[in-house]
Amino acid sequence: MKDLKWIGLDAQTFRPYQHWKNTGSVGECGSYVSAVLAHYLVKRDTNNDLSLSTLLKGLKGPIDHWPLHKGSYVWNLSFGLNYLLKPAGYQAHYGLLTEKKVPELIKAGKGPVIVGTTSILGSAYGNHWVLVYAYAYDEEGNLYYHAYDNHGKYQAIIPAKETIGYVYVSEIISDTTQRSQIPVTTIKQEPVHFVMNSQFVAPSKK
Repeated sequence: MKDLKWIGLDAQTFRPYQHWKNTGSVGECGSYVSAVLAHYLVKRDTNNDLSLSTLLKGLKGPIDHWPLHKGSYVWNLSFGLNYLLKPAGYQAHYGLLTEKKVPELIKAGKGPVIVGTTSILGSAYGNHWVLVYAYAYDEEGNLYYHAYDNHGKYQAIIPAKETIGYVYVSEIISDTTQRSQIPVTTIKQEPVHFVMNSQFVAPSKK
């Protein structure tokens, strides 16, 4: 694995996220990887440094605490990210087959991409979500992903054949000047959502 030549974003960019580790409720990996993706995009585009707690307050409900079914699926992550980021000029998308689409997205500069591992396909992670920022092929043509996961790793190596489902975010607003004018403040209430040309806010309690 050491000889793999990774294509994509630099792993060191995601080193700080090794501390974004879930030490609480089991089964919230979808919220954590979505929080890292949201943080990365907003920090890159606006230089706003959002806290993990603020992001999780806006993401846990629609992603990992969905009342209609057990577990999180690509549509939950997409919905949660759109709830948080769409008013700020981003759009989440999802699909199922990762091996063709994920390399295309990363090569086109549209990474990182959330990818699901599954026990059905033999993943040691079981049913889990990771954030893929690079990919590589070995000498036999097998595809691997370099990824963050909420177990405290930022350079996890995931065989693509053990994955299904992906979520990525594209920009609706391309004007960097307009995007950079979006202010963000950290609040303690919940739930939160990202409001265009405003800030993270919470509905008042009645």
